[in-house]
Amino acid sequence: MNDNSSRFGKYIQLRFQNSSVKSAKINEYLLEKSRVVHQDEGERNFHIFYCMLAGISAEDKEMYGLLDPDLYRYINGKYGSPEMVNKWSTKYNEVCNAMDMVGFEEQEQVDMKTILAGILSLGNIKFEPQETGILKATEQSNGWLKAAAGQFGVQEEELVKCLICTTSVTRGESIKRNHSQQQAEDARDSIAKVAYGRVFGWIVSKINELLAPNVDLNEEHQEIGMFLISQILCL
Repeated sequence: MNDNSSRFGKYIQLRFQNSSVKSAKINEYLLEKSRVVHQDEGERNFHIFYCMLAGISAEDKEMYGLLDPDLYRYINGKYGSPEMVNKWSTKYNEVCNAMDMVGFEEQEQVDMKTILAGILSLGNIKFEPQETGILKATEQSNGWLKAAAGQFGVQEEELVKCLICTTSVTRGESIKRNHSQQQAEDARDSIAKVAYGRVFGWIVSKINELLAPNVDLNEEHQEIGMFLISQILCL
């Protein structure tokens, strides 16, 4: 779907013993997390967001808190034609089947999708100053704030605090600095990028666990390493 697209690099190690592949390990580099919150003209976000919105059933969308794709700022109105939506749906089924085959448990997949849905909700939170000058989420954003907090498994108050201020501790004294509107928006987008990167890293680590069960690295073996720059199909 995007054959010339480079979104991350990966180094793959294949370990051989007696001419048979015994295990594999993946290291990922340079994940383009900025794409989560901003896409240049003519580009899209990572495929998994479109796959989820197209492939998850209406009943399950309610469980994950997913709404109309056009509502999400991080999607930026680039959901696609009906033909493209069908491709996203097919790709979603392929991703789910692949995770099943590798050995991801059902609850692990649910947790992953919930966090990804939370990233979309987070992107719709906007801010406005109160009479005191301290920022708060706009009234229109309260629903998105509640959804994102639930999807991330945190309290709304804690999530807001991360967005509108920074607290540092110096010599045992806590110093609180309130954010400007631009700083709050940057904090929101930074959390979205970090959350996406953590999910991606967790997937790679989980795959490595499943590709190398009970491997004794002290045993003599041969190894082939490959460094690839490739597109992200799963995420």
